[in-house]
Amino acid sequence: MNPLSNITLRTSVGLLLAILATLVGGTWLTVKVTTDHLLYRNATETARNWAQYLASNVTDLEQIAAGEKPSSASMQFFRATARSENVYRYVIFNRYGYSILVSDRGAVTAVEVSDHSAMAAQSLKNIETIVDARAGTSAGEPKYFAEAFVPVMLGGRPIAVVAAYVDQVDARDDFFSSSLLAAVSLCGLTTIAFGLPAIAWLRRTREKEQAARRIHFLAHHDTLIG
Repeated sequence: MNPLSNITLRTSVGLLLAILATLVGGTWLTVKVTTDHLLYRNATETARNWAQYLASNVTDLEQIAAGEKPSSASMQFFRATARSENVYRYVIFNRYGYSILVSDRGAVTAVEVSDHSAMAAQSLKNIETIVDARAGTSAGEPKYFAEAFVPVMLGGRPIAVVAAYVDQVDARDDFFSSSLLAAVSLCGLTTIAFGLPAIAWLRRTREKEQAARRIHFLAHHDTLIG
């Protein structure tokens, strides 16, 4: 085989493998980015719906955020919704970002010593939902969850922030599986679309090299006989 042709063939094969490796890496990155985006949207929508549900059922939310004790009706609501669907924990902050009431693991308690949350304060300042998704590291936390801070408005002014902790283990698995299946299918189709022509080209190149060697051999053989 011509050394130059051999080098060209190896270069082409290496380039094809590099393209396929890039395609696989890009597919994995796409799956991760898509999953994270879907989880962010899921946590945001869940938290917003929960905050709106809470605000519409707790008529004294402004008074609670101001430090007053919840009414019996509000406490009954808090206990009944201590763990609702994917929201396994929630915290009510006042308009300065200090915690007032915590519902955690079925227990609803007023906070004796308030903790200040920079994200709760920022949520109220900018009137926006802030989501922080991460893997659980301590006991009692889901393997993957999102903490979403949602400002509660009354008459066009912010009165409190509800921080909803959303269990996203099942949603993450579902989103990841769906995204991975779609990405793998696309990757397979792309590989076939590029791979088959490349294989055909490599086969033709090899056949041409073999034909050239036969011609060279016959010419050399005829020269020796002549």
